Amino acid sequence: MNIYLACSITGGREFESVYQVIVHALVQHGHQVPTTHLAESGVRSVEAVLAPAQVYARDVAWIRARSQR
Repeated sequence: MNIYLACSITGGREFESVYQVIVHALVQHGHQVPTTHLAESGVRSVEAVLAPAQVYARDVAWIRARSQR
């Protein structure tokens, strides 16, 4: 199953370790998670180079592409 994981990036990362456990469990069970990078440490600096509209367009494209399979 394709699962889009959403989690806080700019609002706080106090649950980062929980995000990582969730991603790991999903992948271990054979799921595809296109947003695994959101659980990684340092994601804030990676995502900061994108404008909110770019993030939205990218994520919507992921969801649409995955739902058409």
